[in-house]
Amino acid sequence: MVADYLRGLGYEVHHLGSGVPGFDLARFLEEARVDVVCVSVANPQYAGEACARVVKICREVAGALVVVGGLGADQATVEDAGGLYAAGLPQLGSLLAGARQGLARN
Repeated sequence: MVADYLRGLGYEVHHLGSGVPGFDLARFLEEARVDVVCVSVANPQYAGEACARVVKICREVAGALVVVGGLGADQATVEDAGGLYAAGLPQLGSLLAGARQGLARN
């Protein structure tokens, strides 16, 4: 759903699916040139340490802006890990529009 939404807004999307191991995510990020990584957390069980680890990998390997949302996402955990929290698709669109403007200036 998030991938379709982003494609509809005109973004190039690489949909990796769920449960991607950290090593595989890091390898993908080393090869793909990404500016932003969006993560949807469906299960609150993964809102803590696993979510923070994903944010850390994305920031360290790709230097990417990381936006996390979904019913299982915890805003404090996401922000403590250095990511941005999106409460829903409209907020995600707004965050990405702001990031796109910032990237265009660089």
